[in-house]
Amino acid sequence: TVGLTAAVGINPSPFSTTPHLLVELEVPLLIPANFGPAFPPAGLPGDGNGNGYSPEPAFWGATGPVSDPGSERPSSAKLRANAPAGFGIPLTSSLFVISPDGMTTSDTSVVPTAGCEESVALTCPADVAVTAAPGATTAVVTYPAPVVPACVGVMCVPPSGSVFPVGDTVVVCTATDSSGATLTCSFKVTVRSGDTAPPVINCPPSVRIECGSSILPAKAGLATATAAAGCNPVSLTYSDSSVNGARPIVKVITRTWTATDACGKKSTCDQTITVVDTKGPTIHQFSAAPAKLSPANNKFVTVKLVEVVEDSCSTDRQTKRALSVKVSDPAGSDGKTYFVIKSLTEVSLRAKKGVSYTLTLTATDAFGNSSSKAIVVPVK
Repeated sequence: TVGLTAAVGINPSPFSTTPHLLVELEVPLLIPANFGPAFPPAGLPGDGNGNGYSPEPAFWGATGPVSDPGSERPSSAKLRANAPAGFGIPLTSSLFVISPDGMTTSDTSVVPTAGCEESVALTCPADVAVTAAPGATTAVVTYPAPVVPACVGVMCVPPSGSVFPVGDTVVVCTATDSSGATLTCSFKVTVRSGDTAPPVINCPPSVRIECGSSILPAKAGLATATAAAGCNPVSLTYSDSSVNGARPIVKVITRTWTATDACGKKSTCDQTITVVDTKGPTIHQFSAAPAKLSPANNKFVTVKLVEVVEDSCSTDRQTKRALSVKVSDPAGSDGKTYFVIKSLTEVSLRAKKGVSYTLTLTATDAFGNSSSKAIVVPVK
């Protein structure tokens, strides 16, 4: 049990340099400005040696018994300024707060609520990492509050909003329930220097890729990067821009790689990917119906043609087709017409005995690359 007595406007004068507090156990205490109606608006300044009230970070404590139980002044009460880290609780996390009307209240964010029956439980936030300003050796870090049951008090040292030095600092949080049971957890606050060098990035070599092949990094190559000490991890992203080229170049892609480290520093490099088209279209299908002429009655037969052509870098409209027919007549030419090309999809062939017709489809893409496929239609 901690007993606190606040004196406002009683003798000795509240302007006395000795705080009017009875502290039976050592506890932090927050003395706000404008404490009591008789106090100056800015509060009373303290000298850091226990003389006067001070709103600056400090600690109240009583290290010995009260010399005169009837007095408002404990003989050993004093103000400890500039307490070392981890010693006591900062004023911003007081166990008790004296309000301007002289009432003493508990800070339920630090101590458990009276009558709380929940068991102590505590989950610390994840590790926190920030980057100090260039030239700075410290940074103010605000971190999420630990997770505790509604009426269980929790205190973290150093508290959120403290000044942390460059490097790693372990924050220890302690939760306390109404029975006095405690539980602790910890997490790390990392302050990275703002003066670190940017990551070192290495671009993959420039490549030449056939049109239609993948240009993703798995095929075209991946950049690598190394971050400065204390600035890992480093992430890699890329963006592409391109311009058209002259045959056989379809386009030239400039791939800009960006490495970003955990300190927020960035480096970039460029990779050139040249996409070329040196292959002709693919003729997936070229067929004739009927596939042979029968009977051999020397009459013309209409033959329907089916073709499926695809090119990786030219549209179907850009891909040109040409059809040719070659006649093979073991008996020699009789001077008569053997065939008539009506369109790319239809020809008339004369069913002369022993003759065979070789039909050839040639496809040419927009970059001048050609491919051909031939079929033979015999006369049986």
